Amino acid sequence: MNKIVFLFFAISILNIKGEDWPGWFGPERNGIWREEGILDQFPENGPKVIWKTPIARGYAGPAVANGKVFVMDRQIDKGAKSPENPFSKITIPGNERLLCINAKNGKIIWKKVYDCPYSISYSSGPRSTPLVDEGRVYTIGAEGNLFCRSTVDGKEIWSNDFNEAFNVKTPTWGFSSNPLIHENLLICLVGGEGSVTVAFDKSNGKEVWRALSAKEPGYAPPVIIKGENAEIEVLLSSFGVQNQRVNVTIHSKEKLLGSKILNLSGEGSIDKIRFMINPDKIGLVEYKIQVNALPDEVNILNNKQILPIQVLKNEYKISIITGGPNFNTRILKNILKENDNFHIDHYFLTKNGYLPPLKNFWDTKYDLILFDNHP
Repeated sequence: MNKIVFLFFAISILNIKGEDWPGWFGPERNGIWREEGILDQFPENGPKVIWKTPIARGYAGPAVANGKVFVMDRQIDKGAKSPENPFSKITIPGNERLLCINAKNGKIIWKKVYDCPYSISYSSGPRSTPLVDEGRVYTIGAEGNLFCRSTVDGKEIWSNDFNEAFNVKTPTWGFSSNPLIHENLLICLVGGEGSVTVAFDKSNGKEVWRALSAKEPGYAPPVIIKGENAEIEVLLSSFGVQNQRVNVTIHSKEKLLGSKILNLSGEGSIDKIRFMINPDKIGLVEYKIQVNALPDEVNILNNKQILPIQVLKNEYKISIITGGPNFNTRILKNILKENDNFHIDHYFLTKNGYLPPLKNFWDTKYDLILFDNHP
């Protein structure tokens, strides 16, 4: 009798270590840390300091992946001085650096330095957090220098200069938007005519597409909105002969949502099967994944798992508060109204107070509040 002596399956949405923080806002770019054993409150004298490493100035956050910390900073040239007025845009000679630090002991593993004079307001240093993906680390400097480097030794794989390649000027407060990985693309905000958003092949830096026009790209990072569907990937590890059949099912409570037959590869291999689901409520939803044998000779261990998914709302209440109707607000409202899931309330100041009355504002729970003090 042919037997599969062991079978295990796992549910995977992102193949990223739980302790890693590979870029801005974490592995899923939502600011949620899923590590276990987190303190509810720091000790009175603060948490224990494990190590300290001095670095230079900057605004960029750190990225942590595979035992390494990646962070950018800036050093000004000897004899150069930052202006007393932070809004000043005089040219200040100096360099930008990418530091790779050992996460266990704080020792610098490698660093990469390149010349980068600043002509921006608030010239302390880089703004954009490094992004780590598949053995590469991507960085964007405040003057638009994009680099892709190896995480092993910092060797440059490819690079791009936004100012030169797209004929744009550095924004007032520098290039600040954090890059985004989507499948094989590295998506960046650049600016200019037809190139506010540019997608590069993440492996070689070749431009794949560009879109939108604006004088400046702004400072917020791009975000992928995945919509209402969720993809669940089930991994099955099997031992024994090939082509034994199993039935993989997914349930919401007692309701069957999907069923697929899979021929196992056997011999210690891993097979994958995917389900696409459309959650029907907001909040924590649990799904049961189960594997059942079709022939009697298949033995299954650990044949079911419960998958919890946090479903976010797909409709949003947005409040805009302005000093009065103006052109900028009109553009913003027109953009927001293109999405039917956005419900907008606009409060603007008149001689007799706000219209509609601000009591409505205080009585309503908003997902996003935008202020514009002009005029």
